[in-house]
This record gives sequence, C-alpha cells and structure tokens, in this order.
Amino acid sequence: MRTPLLVVTGVDPVAMDATLMSLSWDLPDAVVVRHRIDPHSQVLTRTVSDASGVLEQEHVQLEHACVGCALREDILPTLERLGRDGRWRTIVSGLPTSTEAGQLAHSLESDTRLARHLKLTTVVATLGSTDLSRVLLGDDLLRERDLHTGPDDDRGVGEVACAQVELAVADHAPPLAVGRARLGLPRARHPHPRPRRADGRPRLAPGSLLPAPLPPRAPARPGRAAGQRPVPLPRLVLAPDPSRQPAGVVRRR
Repeated sequence: MRTPLLVVTGVDPVAMDATLMSLSWDLPDAVVVRHRIDPHSQVLTRTVSDASGVLEQEHVQLEHACVGCALREDILPTLERLGRDGRWRTIVSGLPTSTEAGQLAHSLESDTRLARHLKLTTVVATLGSTDLSRVLLGDDLLRERDLHTGPDDDRGVGEVACAQVELAVADHAPPLAVGRARLGLPRARHPHPRPRRADGRPRLAPGSLLPAPLPPRAPARPGRAAGQRPVPLPRLVLAPDPSRQPAGVVRRR
C-alpha cells in the first residue's frame, strides 16, 4: 500500500513552518519531515515529527549545496524510509525554502522503487507575506533575502514563487497573510466543507487535501518538453486586481 505524500513549498520559511504545523494538527496520523539547506555551510538539516513530538533531527553535509544533491542524498531516501515504515497514514514533506516541487514529482514518477511506497497526492504553495504584489511581482533576488539554496543560486523571489504556485494544486496562506480574494488571486479549492476552529479560523477537514490528484500530464507538443504540464488558465492570472497594482508591474514566464 502506498502512503499519500503531501508536499509544501514556499519562499517564506515562517509561512512554511506555520503551514506544516497546521497540517500536522489537522491531518490524522501524519508525519512531517522538514528539510532546510544552509547555503553557507552546505549543511542540510532534517527534522521529522508527528503528534508525539520531534522524532529525529539530523544534519547532513552535502557534496554541493543545491536542490539536486539534497534530493539525492537525503530527501528522497527519507521519504522512502517513512513510506516503508507504515506507521503513518500521510507523509507531509516541507521542501527546503525556495525549492520547486517539479524535481521531486519527476523522481517519484520515474523511480519505480519509490512509487511502490509513495503516492504524490497534493502540492501546496504557501504565500506568507502581507504584500503579495512584492513577492510575486518584485525584482528581489533570493540571495538578497538569504533564501537561496546554494552559492550559485541567482533566481528571483517572484520567479520562484510564481513557479511554485503554477505547480501547486492548493494555495495556502497562514492567518497573518492577506486573503487572496482581495488581491484577485485564485483560492484553494477543497472537495469538502472546511469547519471552523474555536477561534473562528478555517480548519482543514481530515483528508481534505488528499483526494485531489495532480492534473494529468499533457502530451508533448512542438516547443514544449515532453511531460511538462500546461499551466491551468486561472493560474496564468497571478497579478493582483489591475485597479490595485502599480502601473506597468507584471510578471511573465
């Protein structure tokens, strides 16, 4: 039996940690594994926890501080180990900050050994800033915010955030983040009603993020790599309401 895998991405480590904590509380029998890359020391930190508390915390010296090395040397082996364990009904993986889920999804799809134990069900993109216009449309570099994954990482914050939202099948903003409805951004769509917490905030219904499968892969066409999924039309419109955004500010991929 394959264990459902829910992947959380983002460019704000605080928002990612808040989302992971919320999922660990709301999803029954879930284990959460959080990976962090220190681009300066080239050390990958892995923290595994569940409802009982922290189960393990390890520091792994990477051959090179990059996402590919992190996936190969620890992230994929750890996910496979947790999937084989069988103690948990769901695995929640918090990828290193500023990491896109595409490489992980490709590895899970192409590696039959991993596919025997893990089933990628949902990719969540977290948006934690109260100024989403600056996150998605700004020209800040990851290294300027100390969010880069390696010494050669020259990507922009908006470039990465938009790519994460494109691949995600659910967008989650912690309570401190401004609502996407006010900015004209797409809301997360859940197949079940979302009950409320005692403090009035939405509460994830058990399994509400799990049933929705990833969109089907599109056949290759000239000008597009084989297996690359087209971006759904609503996700092409990532800019806020034109009446609210500064004139001339737009991001294209």
